[in-house]
Amino acid sequence: MQNFLSIIYNHLPIYFQNLYISVENKKVKEERYGDTYAALMRELMSKTNVERGEEARWNEFRRLLEHSIGQSPFYRKIYQGIELKAIQGIGDLPKLPLLDREAIQQHIHQMHAVEGAAAAVAHEIDREGVPLKFLLTKEDIQKRNAFMDFYKQQDGGASRAMKQAIFTSRKIVPKAQQKKAYWRDNRPENIRLYSNYHCTQENAELYIRNLNEFQPAFITGTSPILYKLAIFLNETKEKLAFSPQAIFLQGGLMEPAQQIEIEKAFTCPVRTYFVPSYEFPIMSECSTGKFHIHPRAGIIELAEDGEMIVTNFMSYGTPIIRCKTGVYAELNNGAANCTCGSSQPIIECRKESDSSCLTIADNIKVQLPQLDETDIAFSESVKKMQFVQHKKEEIEVFVEAGETYTNELSKTIHQNLQSAFSQDMKFNIRVVEEMPKNMDEDFQLIINKLAN
Repeated sequence: MQNFLSIIYNHLPIYFQNLYISVENKKVKEERYGDTYAALMRELMSKTNVERGEEARWNEFRRLLEHSIGQSPFYRKIYQGIELKAIQGIGDLPKLPLLDREAIQQHIHQMHAVEGAAAAVAHEIDREGVPLKFLLTKEDIQKRNAFMDFYKQQDGGASRAMKQAIFTSRKIVPKAQQKKAYWRDNRPENIRLYSNYHCTQENAELYIRNLNEFQPAFITGTSPILYKLAIFLNETKEKLAFSPQAIFLQGGLMEPAQQIEIEKAFTCPVRTYFVPSYEFPIMSECSTGKFHIHPRAGIIELAEDGEMIVTNFMSYGTPIIRCKTGVYAELNNGAANCTCGSSQPIIECRKESDSSCLTIADNIKVQLPQLDETDIAFSESVKKMQFVQHKKEEIEVFVEAGETYTNELSKTIHQNLQSAFSQDMKFNIRVVEEMPKNMDEDFQLIINKLAN
């Protein structure tokens, strides 16, 4: 929300805050669910592009390549001297250069292929602690939403007309609010938004009772938050008065123990959508626990050591073509179908080491989530970040500040981290002139001393 509108929102009674959220959603609905969304949903549901997988994938790649050369100064430069006419199919991709992490960090602004005023801005911290600024076009956003809704329909029969509970890092509850109502309604869309920030162990019972009152058909959130509610349900006498059809989790990989706990508590299947960063095309988890990528979503290649090289067809704002990711997997491109019935490539992502994840309740390890709604100046004001954990519910966050860094940005970073993990986790922001160096090992975004 914009600052002025946020001030107004924070002083409204809850009833009018619900109306505000409903009106706000109506305003952005056309941007997020417009003509591009509708057309792609029709194509996905027809299964035509699955049956013509390679042809569809090649057509999407060619369009992205042409757009990138025409609109992105970076791609126009690095493709100079390459005979692009020789790129006649997906098999010719190795003729194009790979982008390593250093190139992306140094040239992310030159990679942009739209004006900032015409795009949504998204920030993320890459695996080397460097903040990156991604621009997303309206079409990029609509395509992402179409794939998410398509996967939900395929995996759980979800429909946007059904009741949905969405756990969000958005600041929907004013700080000064005294009433313990940590949710807001978008009634026209049958959506109830639940605040991650207030989903603490102390408030878990309130959340469960409100879910029982609302009784959503589907729940969307992140593993740390849903796992916390699952632990409460499994360890107390409080029970769900309904059974959702499915739970959809977004982000990185989840530990098997987490999934077992969540499925036991909510008595429904859990599906994960592997989207560790904006560079990645959306990959869906099937009923057998494998991940698949639709031919209209993007391309996954593997380097010799298993590092994933991604091309994302939902990246026209900041084109992602053959980018190295630092994420490792096994890829099965064989002719045999997955046991779930899909003919798409099977992607088995390798589990992160415990020392590169954060520890939450019951020693469960989670990856660092994306920092939503981070200040617009984030990537220009922060050079690098690192997370060091010595205690289970306390994390030191080192921020190597740029010249334009302000104390207000420290508050924003802190709020966004707590909105991802709730107030149960304590984050101490340490602003430094230079990142502390460890001569014995390469830089790590996360150093978890509890895992040693």
